[in-house]
Amino acid sequence: MTSSMREPTGLRARLGRPGSRSVVVLATLAAIVAGCFGAAGMSLLGWQFAPPLAGVVRAQGIDREVFPGLTVRGCEDGSQDVFSPEDYGLSCAHVPPFVLNPDGEGTRYGFMEYRVDPSAATRDNVAFTTAVRDRLVDAGWRIGSDIRVHDGIDDLDTSVLDGTSAPFPGNDVETNVREATFWATRDGLVLEFFNATGTDSPYGAADPDVTARFTVARSAPWWLWAMTATGALLGVAAGWLLTGWISRRTEGDGASTFIAALPAWLCAIPLTVAALPLNEQVGRPWSEGVFVGLHAKLAPWPDLGFDYVNPVAGLAVAAFLPALLVAALTRRTPAGDRLWGDDSAEAR
Repeated sequence: MTSSMREPTGLRARLGRPGSRSVVVLATLAAIVAGCFGAAGMSLLGWQFAPPLAGVVRAQGIDREVFPGLTVRGCEDGSQDVFSPEDYGLSCAHVPPFVLNPDGEGTRYGFMEYRVDPSAATRDNVAFTTAVRDRLVDAGWRIGSDIRVHDGIDDLDTSVLDGTSAPFPGNDVETNVREATFWATRDGLVLEFFNATGTDSPYGAADPDVTARFTVARSAPWWLWAMTATGALLGVAAGWLLTGWISRRTEGDGASTFIAALPAWLCAIPLTVAALPLNEQVGRPWSEGVFVGLHAKLAPWPDLGFDYVNPVAGLAVAAFLPALLVAALTRRTPAGDRLWGDDSAEAR
């Protein structure tokens, strides 16, 4: 009986390691990570071309729909109580596509905020909020969540309704704040309404934050989804092909293979998990969670001390830069030592 050697085929052979299963795993993880970064990059680029929010609320009369007959203070008025202009620019037009939450933890879509002074009507927060919801429905808004009532002021941190202004042991501020909130969508806009009652200041003093207010943010345009998907596909292809190139360049060189593969394997699992656009947005449109999650792959994390460098991007550089350098400096040699992992005997 005679045996014949068959030419190796399949993914392993295409990646230059016909005897290694682990190279396929590493290439797959690299493709996922590169796809997430590609999607993040294209989505951030796409947001720069999204229509501005400045002037939209007043032009469409949304402030009058929410607060008929009341004096509404907004970004356009330069109000010191409104979040946007003081922190993000000299005018409403300078508010970026993404903004930090007021507590510095997490990010959300750029938005405009509008509020009214507390009154007897707004202090009945559940009844007033219900009336606002019904008016918006009549005006063509689609309600995205039921009215939620919770302790404390949400402070626009919609990732967790943590009741940051609620009383806790040792707090000098005795507060009885309760807030009702819901969100709605119409014509590419996301409106979130808040109405608080009670006091959040010592000795029962008036607090401008304890009032009725709403924010308007821009939802993702359809073409932004196309750009993001294109970036993801290009990233997946780049990650796979680049891993194959590194594999083939270092094939037969045990030392180069080890130096290239070790950092990648050490970072592979945590990097893959960190690169996925996972972001909790309780009581918010699901699409916002996707784009906020993508934004977090490239933007700084000042709340954790990363003021200039994104830690996920830094981990990606640590994982793949050594492999790129080694591959660029290594001269390809015939197949020899293979230290990628579970090499198997050649087929007979």
